[in-house]
Amino acid sequence: MLAQKKDWEQQYEQVSPFGFNEGLCAVMNDGKWGYVNEKGKLVIPLKYDAVDYFSHGLAIAGFYDKGYGFIDTKGKLVIPYRFHYAYPFYGNAAPVCVDYKWGFVGRDGELHTLFEYHEAHRFMDGLSRVMKNRKYGFVDKDGREVIGLEYDQADDFYNGLAAVKKDDKWGYINTLGKVVIPFQYSMATPFEENGEAMVYMYGTAITINKNNECVYGAEELKNLYKTNKKGWEVYYEFIGKTQHGLTQVGNNSRMGLISKSGKVIIPVIYDEVHIENGLVFVSIDGKRGIFTLDGRTILPPFYDMLNFLKDKANLIETFRNRSFSVVNNKGAIIVPEDEYTYIDDDQWNSGTIQVNHRNGKWGLYSYEGKELLPVKYDKIEPFIYNRTETRVYIGDKSFVINKEGKCVRDCENNTE
Repeated sequence: MLAQKKDWEQQYEQVSPFGFNEGLCAVMNDGKWGYVNEKGKLVIPLKYDAVDYFSHGLAIAGFYDKGYGFIDTKGKLVIPYRFHYAYPFYGNAAPVCVDYKWGFVGRDGELHTLFEYHEAHRFMDGLSRVMKNRKYGFVDKDGREVIGLEYDQADDFYNGLAAVKKDDKWGYINTLGKVVIPFQYSMATPFEENGEAMVYMYGTAITINKNNECVYGAEELKNLYKTNKKGWEVYYEFIGKTQHGLTQVGNNSRMGLISKSGKVIIPVIYDEVHIENGLVFVSIDGKRGIFTLDGRTILPPFYDMLNFLKDKANLIETFRNRSFSVVNNKGAIIVPEDEYTYIDDDQWNSGTIQVNHRNGKWGLYSYEGKELLPVKYDKIEPFIYNRTETRVYIGDKSFVINKEGKCVRDCENNTE
């Protein structure tokens, strides 16, 4: 049930979701913002195009044509309207932006840093996340860069820790910049108030505490903590599930497949490995490929996407270089890579594949790779409800074809 509005709230079109901060709450009517006190009295007039909540005695306020500055709790302009964007103060610093570059300003309006960062964010746990030249670090409440720009990605601090990425793996640092959980995960999320965070390893999610101990783990990861390993098991940190006589194994968050005897079938170099419809799908550095169960290459890991067509275990849709294509489970080309921007395998399972070219025209292929219609049609209706015929369109003319692509009705409109 929605909370009933107080009497003073009913006077305004919008009330800030942040509520009262330092005794004031932002309100809006007719597109203009001001502030009320805890008694609901308007104490800073409705004149600003945009405002934020009060923090450390100051709030962002400004106008679309003048820019943004900072006002005090009396409504006095303390720092002039000169920023294109800004975040609230924490201590003696606030992130501010001019011409798409970020810096930090003090409460006296003097800049603590040059406008040198490509990103800066709200202070969390006393630190602001910044980015310059694609490297992330953190700035403190005095505008000092206290954690250097050395991370490939970073999240804000939550509950004392921040997830950071380096050399393609995620770990956690504390507010002093010390690595407290090593870089071993393929993905990491912020720590919640209960002291737990979800991380990903070998394609599986587990929950850890701040001591990097698993408090809730998937069954697939139980072998990470197995101490009585025997035979080839001793060589691998991770031992996953077995399918088709092949077992997932891993070290240092990289995966591969081995046989029952321990022979390496798929090298332990991939970010993710799984078996589907009798084929081995791999992923490395965001690119995907396919191997046979005995390790022979069907498609090298050059593709951005590889998916089976609907209800077809022997046809695979591919995507790379901004083009779609279709191959069979042997790697033979069914629909060539020819600047197709969309593949429609026809949800009615008609045995045909519609392709859309970059020029906006449609064509039609069979599941065997035969071109039934060249790519020149404005629209091709699907073969629905097991129909053996359908209608195709060129401009304002149309005619009917069968599943072999032959015209069977209204053929006078066929300009081929």
